[in-house]
Amino acid sequence: QYHGGDRQNIERLARSMVPAEHADQIVIRRSKIADRERTLQIIRELMQSGQHGLIVLIDGPPALYSTRQRNAEFHEIDQRGYQVMQRVIWPAERACVIRQPAVLSEAEAAEARAVMPAETTWSIDPISMRWPPRLGGRIRPLVEQVEVFRMRAPKRRSNAARSGLPNPTPRHADRPRWFAHLAGLRGSAPGAASMFLIHAGEHMGYRVRYRFSPTPIGAGRTAWAQIVFTSLEDERWDDGLTSTIPFGESDLLLGFDRIETLRAVGPDDGLRVGSSARTTGVVNTGLFEDQLDLGLSGQDTQAIEAYLAFRLTEGGRYFASFSELCRYRFHNERMADVVQIGVAFQLGWIPATVDSMVHAAKSLEELGYARSIEAFEFGRRLALDERLDRLPVEDHADEPTSRIVRRYGHALRRTGPGRLARASRFRQLIQRTLNAMPELETNRAGRDAKRDLVIALRRCMIWRSFDDSERLAYDITALYQSGRDDRGRRLAQLAILPMAESTLIRDAIYMASMAISPEHRRRTRQRLNVKRGRGDRIEPRYVTRIELVLVRWRFRIDLRTSDWLTKTLAWMRRVIPRGWRGTRREREVRTIVRDIIHRATRESDRYDHWSEVLSTLHDMAGDGRLRSASIDDLKALSSYGSAAVGQQD
Repeated sequence: QYHGGDRQNIERLARSMVPAEHADQIVIRRSKIADRERTLQIIRELMQSGQHGLIVLIDGPPALYSTRQRNAEFHEIDQRGYQVMQRVIWPAERACVIRQPAVLSEAEAAEARAVMPAETTWSIDPISMRWPPRLGGRIRPLVEQVEVFRMRAPKRRSNAARSGLPNPTPRHADRPRWFAHLAGLRGSAPGAASMFLIHAGEHMGYRVRYRFSPTPIGAGRTAWAQIVFTSLEDERWDDGLTSTIPFGESDLLLGFDRIETLRAVGPDDGLRVGSSARTTGVVNTGLFEDQLDLGLSGQDTQAIEAYLAFRLTEGGRYFASFSELCRYRFHNERMADVVQIGVAFQLGWIPATVDSMVHAAKSLEELGYARSIEAFEFGRRLALDERLDRLPVEDHADEPTSRIVRRYGHALRRTGPGRLARASRFRQLIQRTLNAMPELETNRAGRDAKRDLVIALRRCMIWRSFDDSERLAYDITALYQSGRDDRGRRLAQLAILPMAESTLIRDAIYMASMAISPEHRRRTRQRLNVKRGRGDRIEPRYVTRIELVLVRWRFRIDLRTSDWLTKTLAWMRRVIPRGWRGTRREREVRTIVRDIIHRATRESDRYDHWSEVLSTLHDMAGDGRLRSASIDDLKALSSYGSAAVGQQD
């Protein structure tokens, strides 16, 4: 059942059709189709009950399987060139991340989108009986949803030179025919990119033929198109020429959709267009939002690029995550196809002039694809300046530490009574700590560790108090000064991240405090390019799970609210004792990691052992395994090294 008040209520209709004398034999349940875990749980319960069951699956909002509604949404986005309302959903824990690989952040964001409810939900589930009876409860923020409402198209500032672009030299200017295969099309076939090339070819005076496959391959995307340019003066191709590309004879491969691109060069009988002797390619190696929801973010991008490179010419390959790049720069991933055309044209892989391509971009805008000229020009600059392909990562890995310290100082000076003293004390702690470790940032690992340390010291103040910051700083500086030569520096670089992750226990209070912190809100505005001067408005929403266990029943409420509940949880850090924060296992992990740091400081003669132990802890903290590690594994790691942990696994 699609979401909306104008839709027929299938559940009510089904109940009205069940005779009253058989009502107790029929079970009718509702579930959101995107919440796979909840749906599977209902299916299992119905199978075990032995009753007849009907599950009403609710699609949306936003709708995922309503073709009519999705096409209408994408048509509006194409006409405007941006989304009037942009919705971003990620786990509430993301605000607590110090450093995280991009693959993990994409996977967690996809899981968060799947469980985000449209409204408050609740459930009552039976649990096994125990003695003594279980009584308890917990509260935990699950998901943060940010909605941005825009009045005008967003624009990113760019450091690229604004000078004129050089005219490219066409690579195929002397050929009688030119073939292009477009793997993945935006909108209904023949698609925006096909219409762009068709208009450009006609403006050049070519005879243009094309064919396409309108098979849907994703949300607002169809399969492929093939285009042939021939000269009007060449009479050899007047009759009998089709738009079908012979095997391996495509001159250009535009890979808009990653999966469809692999099909184009694979063993498909109707395609196989790529050839290492002839074909050039501009390929999008990124994923679209609907593909992220399907769990494709874990695919090996390097292996995909290697497979495609084998079927393209050696000097004719351009791989980039165009969809991710356009999500960041234009806040519209669908403009990736026109950006790819701009790249291919500037590299000389499209036999056309600048005038004809600009004319085609204007014609495309007249057809309802806004901002095509802007996207085309950006693609041309991207081909000449690879720095434009770099995206700011989630942890701001390239931001200087001095800038982070200044920003934290400014934020502390706006925190209420005693703010000047707090800011001064924090600045002195940072200076004292970094002066005690002058050679910490001699390499890239050291610079990352220094940045992690500054962030961790500030967040210790958010977690509980300034004393936690001073304790963390003392432990790290003592470890740094314990070793001779560069040994202490190496151990300190490895110890900072696991020490920070274990100290900053992600309980409900800390997660709520970070969610409403100026740091997280600034990063959110920066990532979503929110400019109040342009009329942008941002509204956060949170889903908080409240669980109560009463004897043999579990009561669960997923409460969807604004930020009032999050602010209430954050305020509670002022009154909840430190010893009550986090679970018993999380406190034990913190104690074990701190004990490892202290032993490594005292036993400087066992450098090889502690270097191995801290290196393992550093890797576990980087990919999130440290927070879920068992106590026995950590104790074995401390005593016997990483080999003992591998044997237990």
